[in-house]
Amino acid sequence: MLDNAASEEQVRTLLPAGGAARVLVTSRRLLSGVEGVRRLVLGPLQSPATGW
Repeated sequence: MLDNAASEEQVRTLLPAGGAARVLVTSRRLLSGVEGVRRLVLGPLQSPATGW
């Protein structure tokens, strides 16, 4: 898991070679320059004060 990735370059240097692994990357930016990415957009989490 790569949390709060700042850039495509940062992610690329940490990805395993060969593509045999899966990596979960979170980022506040769209990292469109990384190949083989499946993008999943999540909305904000509800606050405990809202009674979820």
